[in-house]
Amino acid sequence: MSKKLNKKVKKYALNKYFFKETDPSLIGIYDTSYGSLNVGDEIINQATRKVITELFNKHQHLTASTHDGTSSFGIYNFNRCLHRFVCGSNIFSRNMLHSNQWNIDLIDTLRMKDIIALGVGWGRYEKKEISPMTKWFYHHLLDSNAIHSVRDNFTKQKLNGIGINNVINTGCPTMWELTDDHCSQIPTSKAKNVAVTLTDYRKDIDSDTFLLNTLSKNYDNIYLWLQGDGDAKYITSLQLNLPNLTILPARLSAYENLLTSDDMDFVGTRLHAGIKALQNKKRSIIIGVDNRAIEKQKDFNLTVISRDKLKEQLADKVNSNFSTEINIPTENIREWKTQFK
Repeated sequence: MSKKLNKKVKKYALNKYFFKETDPSLIGIYDTSYGSLNVGDEIINQATRKVITELFNKHQHLTASTHDGTSSFGIYNFNRCLHRFVCGSNIFSRNMLHSNQWNIDLIDTLRMKDIIALGVGWGRYEKKEISPMTKWFYHHLLDSNAIHSVRDNFTKQKLNGIGINNVINTGCPTMWELTDDHCSQIPTSKAKNVAVTLTDYRKDIDSDTFLLNTLSKNYDNIYLWLQGDGDAKYITSLQLNLPNLTILPARLSAYENLLTSDDMDFVGTRLHAGIKALQNKKRSIIIGVDNRAIEKQKDFNLTVISRDKLKEQLADKVNSNFSTEINIPTENIREWKTQFK
C-alpha cells in the first residue's frame, strides 16, 4: 500500500476495509462515564473496568467517550484492538439517531469494527417498536461471534426481538461481587445514620419531601449525596428545614468516603448509589422511580420500594430487620467471561 493511501486510511479511519491488522495487546473501551454529569456512570464504569482488567491485565486499555463521540483517529485505533467493549449504563434505545447516550452516526458505524456489550441496559423501558435504522445499527455494531452481557431481562428481550440472540442477562457488573458471602456481612437492622439520594429528572416534590422528613425522624443524621448536576437545584426548591441534614457534593470520592462510616444505611432514588452502598456492605433500600429499579428487583431481588408505595411502606421498612439476599446470575457471568479464555 502506498504511503499516500496509508495516510488516507488513517485520516478517515478506513482500516476496517483496508489493512486489517489487529494489535493483540490492545483492548478498546467505550466508556459511558466520560463527559457524563451523572456520577452513577462512574460507579458503573468503575465496576466494568475492574472486570476488563481482570480479564485483560496484560493489555493496554484504550478509552473513548460514548457521550462525546469518537473521532476518526479514535475509530482508527479502536479498529486495531483485539476486542472493543461498550460498558454499562442505559446506552441502548429504540432510536439510536436520537440517543444522547451514544454519540455515533451512520458514517461512524460504517467505519467501526464490531463491539461487545458489557452490562448494558435499555434507555427507556417502553414498548414502542425499535426503529428500522436502529435495528441495522445493532446488527452492524454488535459482534455476531461474541456473547453480549446485558443488565436485565428487559434489555435481553428487546435485542432478542430484533433477532440478536447471542445475549445473556448477567446483571450490571456493579452487582457481580454481591455474593451470598458478601451479603451475609450486610447488617439486618437500622443504622444510626443514613445516606440518601434524590433524582432531579424524576421530580416528585410531595414524595421526596416525605422521604426526607421520614428519614430525619428515624435517623440521627442524613447525608444527602448529589449524584447528578441538577440535584442541588432541585433540593433547594424543596425548601427543607432539617437540622440533621448534610449535603455532599457530586463527586464519587465524597460518597465513597461517607460509606466508610460504620453506622450507615442507604435510602434513596438513585439505583447505583444504592448498589454502591451494598458494595460497601451497607443496608440499602432503593426507592423505585422508574422501571430500572423495578426490573432489577424482579431479576435479582434488590430491596426496592416503589415510589407510589412510599408513604405506606417506608417507615416500616426502615425500622424492620431484613436480610440482603441478591440473586446473582453466576453461571451467566461465568459464561460471558469464559469466552475470552
